[in-house]
Amino acid sequence: MESDAVTFNEQWAEMLGLSLDEIEPTLDTWMQRVHPEDIDEVRAALEAQIAGESDYYDTEHRMQTAGGEWKWIRDIGRVVERDEDNEPIRAVGIHIDITNRKEREQQIEHLSEDLQESLQQLKVIDRVLRHNFHNAMNVILGYAENIQETSSGAAAEDAATIIEEGEQLITTVDKQREITDLLSEPEPSETIDLGEVIDARVAATREQYPEAQITVESSDDRLVRATKSIDRALTELLTNAVVHSDQAEPVIEVTVEDRDDTVAVRIADDGPGIPDMERKIVTGEAEIEPLYHSSGMGLWLVKLIVQKSGGSLAFEENEPRGSIVSIRLPTAAVHDGDE
Repeated sequence: MESDAVTFNEQWAEMLGLSLDEIEPTLDTWMQRVHPEDIDEVRAALEAQIAGESDYYDTEHRMQTAGGEWKWIRDIGRVVERDEDNEPIRAVGIHIDITNRKEREQQIEHLSEDLQESLQQLKVIDRVLRHNFHNAMNVILGYAENIQETSSGAAAEDAATIIEEGEQLITTVDKQREITDLLSEPEPSETIDLGEVIDARVAATREQYPEAQITVESSDDRLVRATKSIDRALTELLTNAVVHSDQAEPVIEVTVEDRDDTVAVRIADDGPGIPDMERKIVTGEAEIEPLYHSSGMGLWLVKLIVQKSGGSLAFEENEPRGSIVSIRLPTAAVHDGDE
């Protein structure tokens, strides 16, 4: 610059609680009000603009007011005139008071830290409670099994009911743990060969439930973007279709097809169907009422995994009976093209 003379306007002065006659119209006057912790960054940005190394000067820094407080300022400017040697002659700029925005950002940051701390504490409590629950249930089931083996009639039947309900309760609590883990430690999406995952899950289900008749159509070469837990979601849906069936030989049909920019997986069964209220609660069509009792923790797990994968979950009735659960996931090609 030919000189360090600066012209301030009244709005600039009022922003800092000053009047124009209290300000020396020099660059040094301006620099003296910049916070010591911000001055190096401000100088570097200003020097880069003067040297022609940046398109414009843009910093966020604190400046001291007449009352001694600090205000956050966004300072934007650029050299608008240079001489024949490309030396700067004149520059213009504006100040924007961003103190309120910065305070909100700090509040959000502190809130996030508090939430993370609370989440860690809840995870510890959750671990302790689940550990104690499993220990207590093992004792209860052990006594129930002993009663079942040494009794007959109503007592043995009651013991069998305790064992069945206790094992189901353990399964539900374990699924709750999976949901908690997914919420507290989200997985990143990655490219997954959905066909390979489906084939592996179907093979495992056939081995575990040989009475089930499972067919698969068109699962080859289906690359999607999803989290690794999509494997768990498919396992849950296939298992549910078998264990909740009222047929001696459950029939399950898995179809895979391209739909727009997604891959759709349909799992159809011939069982009694998913209760209407259960479907509406999971899809958000209905709210959970105080008297509502759900055994569908597995569906909540599936929904969460699909959502975290950027997909969608839908339910419909099968004909002549049963349910169809559909998962739609973004194709890898479309997702990669958007990055």
